[in-house]
Formats: sequence, C-alpha cells, structure tokens
Amino acid sequence: MDIAQNSLSAGASLTQIVVVESSAEDTLTLKIIDNGMGMTEQQVAAELEHATQGMGADYNFTLISTGRFSLEDNQLPCIRAATMFDCVVAHGDCISMEITPRYNGYWTQLVCTISVGEPNEDFIKMHEVSCRIIKGALEELKPGNRIGNIAILPVCTWI
Repeated sequence: MDIAQNSLSAGASLTQIVVVESSAEDTLTLKIIDNGMGMTEQQVAAELEHATQGMGADYNFTLISTGRFSLEDNQLPCIRAATMFDCVVAHGDCISMEITPRYNGYWTQLVCTISVGEPNEDFIKMHEVSCRIIKGALEELKPGNRIGNIAILPVCTWI
C-alpha cells in the first residue's frame, strides 16, 4: 500500500506493481512502474525509515547513493556516509543502500543495490556472481566447519 501511496505523492496517474516468482532461479522480482516525478536520495531514505519504523524498528541508520553501474568503467554507486543529495533518482540508475534498523535493542544490517528500470548487462553479471558466491559460502556453512576455513577459500572458487 505504501508503494501505491508513494506513486500518488509523486504525481503519478499510472501505477503498476508486478511480482514475479521464479522457483527455478529461487528469485522474487518486484517491479514498480509509474509515471511520477521521481524521488531524491533523501526521500528514498525517509521512505526506508518510515517502512522500518512501521515494522517496529525504534531507530534506523541509512546510507544511500545513486548512479550509473558499470564494471568496465569501474563506476559503482558509492555509499556516502555524511550526506545525501537532492538529486532525483533517474531511470537507469542503481541505488546502493545500507539499511541498519534497530529492533528491541538488536541491530541488523541490510545492504543491497537495486536497479531503477531494467538492469544493464553489468548489473546482471554482478548479481549472478554475487548469488554464486553466497550459494558457495552457504554450502560450506555446516557444523564443525570453522568460519576461518570458509573465509580463506578463494572467492574465485564460486565465480
């Protein structure tokens, strides 16, 4: 419901929410399509804070950055710790977020990068490599296997 409200607040006359689940790829994809005026990084951070507090978080620390994603040009959206800008997130941008809510005295950290619009080839490649690394690490997480043994495995094992 918040997603639809955000679209209305942005002046959208059209909002489409598409959820695609793929059991084969073990993914859930959420697409939000509207014709609103867009949001700034500060507005995105405010919405994240509102969402986490709505789920019971008593505090939230958020870092956010937007920009083009390119492996070849080494252009990755860098998370800025001190400031967020009033630039409007544009179609084709990536949003890198570090969301750190506190719930009942416990902190958790969520870090993610999402694509605004269809992801470019480099973004898809980064996502696929990240998934393989996580899957490889999860296969090593078992009773008796010390974390030090997992940490020294070369990442290229899973790439």
